[in-house]
Amino acid sequence: MGVARTKLNGLIFYQPSICCNGYTLFAPMDGRKVYLIDMQGNTVRQWRIPCSLGGTCELLPNSNLLCPGKVGDSPVAHLEGTTGHIFEMDRDNNIVWEYKEPHLHHNIRRLENGNTLVLKYIHVPPDVASRVKGGVGETADPMWADAIQEIDTSGKAVWEWVAYEHLDPEKDTICPICRKSEWTHATSVDVVDDDKLLVTFMRIHMVMMISRKTGEVTWRWGQGELAHPNEARMLHNGNVLVLDNGRHAPGIGLGFSRLIEVNPGNGAMVWSFQERIPFDFYTCFMGSVQRLRNENCLVCEAVTGRIFEITPHGDLAWEFVNPHRHKGTPEWGKHNFVYGARRYDHQDASVADEALIKAMETMKTQYRNDTSKVAQKVAATASSEEDKVRSRLADLGY
Repeated sequence: MGVARTKLNGLIFYQPSICCNGYTLFAPMDGRKVYLIDMQGNTVRQWRIPCSLGGTCELLPNSNLLCPGKVGDSPVAHLEGTTGHIFEMDRDNNIVWEYKEPHLHHNIRRLENGNTLVLKYIHVPPDVASRVKGGVGETADPMWADAIQEIDTSGKAVWEWVAYEHLDPEKDTICPICRKSEWTHATSVDVVDDDKLLVTFMRIHMVMMISRKTGEVTWRWGQGELAHPNEARMLHNGNVLVLDNGRHAPGIGLGFSRLIEVNPGNGAMVWSFQERIPFDFYTCFMGSVQRLRNENCLVCEAVTGRIFEITPHGDLAWEFVNPHRHKGTPEWGKHNFVYGARRYDHQDASVADEALIKAMETMKTQYRNDTSKVAQKVAATASSEEDKVRSRLADLGY
């Protein structure tokens, strides 16, 4: 499969017959705009938020955008993935709901009841922090871990899960190459069912299922197999799909990323994808993965700005490179990083209006093409009849 290099922009590859066709939503890092594009890479809608983007965005069933943003004065601004502000915006860029909390970080998830799941950085008590294994150097004071909260539309937390109350400081160990300033570093949360949540913990190389009723960790997987995973998503078949960044992988000199589908029942990997030359697909942090309706996967290779769709056999179906560049921190410079991407096919209510518009445009184009063909045929027929008359007259000596 091909790899888009940094000088390539926009649509790179598209094979319609094997794609899950629809619209792709993506959020460039350090930018203030979120883009919805069609399969040809054309922007069909965009939103502008009042601050820098902070993570992967999603479209809601009412077509509104749910988006994390960064606040400049956060007390945890030095930690990766800090956001601090959540916006819900309508199609006309009006903010219809927002929530501010300076310790927010990474991604969010809107629930069916209208509430929102958020991730927060919290202090680990010193007596617990001193027992956390792994990491490099002395235990930081404070050490940071995670809380997961469900907040209602008024911003009130109606449920909370705190990592240090339920994890094992000796079993759930920090990556041996990372500093001991953070313990867990959650990067994504997904809904399993009415009780369980699926959470990705990057610093401890784990994905876990958590019971909302008891707080108990009902399933954990990844140590010894994953290396800084960034996103895990629950599949309809009961399996878990993971984007494994591949950073700090034990015993491997060069980093590479991969996709893994694992059966939670027995811990077996039932499917995986990595490039033939492994580091041709590598995002050392951020990124996203989504299993599409036709069993393809949409992948965001964040640090190259590359979004691509592959079939279950690993064949490339679609490839797009973010053309929008933004000034980041001094070490990153001007870049085209993308936090993550989501595909909405024509059956999704979130893009029903885009689908209708696209269908109408297609019909108009087809009509114009058909009209043009008819006109050409009429002209060709008229020209042919004229030639026949001229030929007959010439035969008669005129």
